[in-house]
Amino acid sequence: MPNTRFVTENVANLHYRADTRVRVRAQVTVAAGSDARVVQKLLLEAARENPHVLGTPEPQVRLVGYQGGGAMAFELMAWNEDCIAARELLVSELNFTIGDKLAGQGVKLP
Repeated sequence: MPNTRFVTENVANLHYRADTRVRVRAQVTVAAGSDARVVQKLLLEAARENPHVLGTPEPQVRLVGYQGGGAMAFELMAWNEDCIAARELLVSELNFTIGDKLAGQGVKLP
């Protein structure tokens, strides 16, 4: 776009968002034989306990699929608006909490 258009015309920023929420994703794979519903419950607890995760929209857990040896891959999806510039730090916080919760319930990682 020529610079003169910025001065002489109205320009709409199509990438501006008034909604500052962003979705973060934490992925975890658990060993074969794990109870998928227990893993789902623990992942949701980890998200709900984190003060940076929004309650609305609610966090969600997806069972993404099965890997070699029967391991199950999950994805926790949660929304945030106060750590936009540091999403990786929020994912790291969630991963630490997830690891603690899984270990506390005897859920093994492959």
